[in-house]
Amino acid sequence: MRSSLQTSSVLTATALALLNGQPEPKPSFKVDRDLREQFFGEAEGNPWAMRRIPGKSIDDHFRDGQYPILFNREDRFPNGESLNDLAVRAERSIKDLVLKPSLSRAISDGEDVHVAVVSHGLFISELIPALLKWSGSDMPTKDYRGLMNTAWARVTVQVKPGTEIPQITSELENLPPLIVTVTDVNRHEHIANVKRQRGIVEHDPKQRSIHEFFGGGDTKLTPEVLEHGMSNAMDEVGVEERN
Repeated sequence: MRSSLQTSSVLTATALALLNGQPEPKPSFKVDRDLREQFFGEAEGNPWAMRRIPGKSIDDHFRDGQYPILFNREDRFPNGESLNDLAVRAERSIKDLVLKPSLSRAISDGEDVHVAVVSHGLFISELIPALLKWSGSDMPTKDYRGLMNTAWARVTVQVKPGTEIPQITSELENLPPLIVTVTDVNRHEHIANVKRQRGIVEHDPKQRSIHEFFGGGDTKLTPEVLEHGMSNAMDEVGVEERN
């Protein structure tokens, strides 16, 4: 079995802690900028608002330094990334950082290859569907937002049984049919006993819409999903509720 571990520059310390916990021989380790979190452009470091001011265009909001939450996948803050942009980057990362270096080696050597990718919640929520696309099935409809901090997911990739396996080209144009399966999502038993400090997001009832947005946009959320949304609301970005 061969292993590798890849991460963004922001999460290098987290990835190194994971690496140091592995037995010898250690897996290979790589830092890649493509694994960074969604970039919000001019909105980075600024409070967000849940609602737009009635009668005010989105461009006027931006001009005045106001950043309402954007709910459409194609929308972006000035000089930032949309969710569609994030999905493109996730697809590139899956191909270049996971599949290219791993598939041909797994097929030629006939052994399992384990790849650990350490990244951020919103990027991971696009990374999983990007990997599922390689199964050749319909576009994934599941929303993977709302991950707890340090939670993990597991996805397996296998060649369809009974398939003749060709020599894989460098650009993966001739891949045999793959079976891509999500076996685990949002596993966080390791932080089950960690209690978050009381704060405004937890106790202000007006913050429910923030929980819903970061928890996947559902209006009927279980307490666990609301907890996940609260984690993302507090740790991914600062948000202001405006009436």
